[in-house]
Amino acid sequence: MVEFLSNLQLIDARMQYINEYGTAPDLLMEDFLLLGELKVMVDKILCFSRGEITVLNNHVTWNDYYSAYTTLGVSVHSIFTKNKGSLKDYVIKSVV
Repeated sequence: MVEFLSNLQLIDARMQYINEYGTAPDLLMEDFLLLGELKVMVDKILCFSRGEITVLNNHVTWNDYYSAYTTLGVSVHSIFTKNKGSLKDYVIKSVV
């Protein structure tokens, strides 16, 4: 829960910064990665609270992220930067 709240605070600060100053494409990929991570955490907590899973763990898969981005309306194939590649490639290299 502490990690979740810390990440939520971080994404809020980044979104405020982006709103005021804009952002570089590479930083935007990191923000999308963090946003996906937050959504995955929320989804796991909700599944746990409904009794659909009995143990909360930190293991995540690409499918967890894909589901999170789909729910948020983020197209993982249309977000692309020269240095990081597609969002899908970036998530897989960074987390999964």
